[in-house]
Amino acid sequence: MSLPVVEEAARELDISPDLLRKLRDPEIREALEKIVTDRSAGSTENDSGDDVPSDAQPEIDYAVALAEAFDRPATRSRVANNEVRGGAVSNPEVRRTLTHDAIIEDQAAEPLAQDRFRPVPRKVWEAKDSATRHFVEEQYGGRCQICDDTFHKRDGHPYFEALYLVARTKARWIDRPGNVLCLCATCCAKLQHGPVEVDDLMDQILSWRTAHEGGDAPQLTLWVCGAEVVVTFTEKHLLDLQEMVRSEQGGYSGE
Repeated sequence: MSLPVVEEAARELDISPDLLRKLRDPEIREALEKIVTDRSAGSTENDSGDDVPSDAQPEIDYAVALAEAFDRPATRSRVANNEVRGGAVSNPEVRRTLTHDAIIEDQAAEPLAQDRFRPVPRKVWEAKDSATRHFVEEQYGGRCQICDDTFHKRDGHPYFEALYLVARTKARWIDRPGNVLCLCATCCAKLQHGPVEVDDLMDQILSWRTAHEGGDAPQLTLWVCGAEVVVTFTEKHLLDLQEMVRSEQGGYSGE
C-alpha cells in the first residue's frame, strides 16, 4: 500500500501503520489466520445457539439449562447512544483519491479464487428434527410469539426463526417443540445477544394450567434488552415446554 493509503487505513482500523504494513508478509498473515481459525474452532457456541461438537457431552439437566438461558443479564452498564455518527466528508477530493488508490491496489493484488480458501476438518451435527419447526409454523403461522410480526418470502412461506432455548446439541431428546420459540429476526437476535432476565421462570411454567383446567392465557413474561415482553404460546406449545421441565423433576404430578 502507498503511504497515504496505509495511514488512512490505519486510522480507520485504529491500529498502527507499522502493524498494518507487517500484514503484507505472507507468513504473518498465515499465522494470524491460524490463530483466528483455532479460536473459532474452540468456541463453545456457534451463531445458531448450538454448542460446537465435543467428544463427550455431559448429562443435561434441562430445567437448569433452561433457567440459564433466561438468566443472561448485561455484563456491564453503559450509556445508550443510538445516534448515527456523522458521515460528512471534509475534503472530498482527498477522500476520493485515497479510496480510488486503495481500490486499484486491491484489484491489482486480487488472488486467484483457489488461493482464497483452504479445507479445514470439522464435525457436523445431525440435522434438526424438521417436525419441530413444522410444529411452530403450524401453531403460529410463522408469526413472532413476541411481536406478532412476519412476512412472506418469495416462495410464499412465512419467514420466522425457530430459536432453540437450550442448544439441541446438549441432547437429542430436547429437539422438540417445547424447546423452540417462533420469532421474527429482530426478536430472535435480541433473545440471543441482548440481556435477558426473568423472575420466577419455573413457577410461571409449572403453575400454568390449560383453559380446560381453569388456567390463564399461555404466556411467559420476561425482560429483554431492558424492556418487559410477553411471549405468547398456544396451549399445545406451552404444555410441551411444561412437560419437558417436569420430566427433569419426576414427571407429571397428576395435579
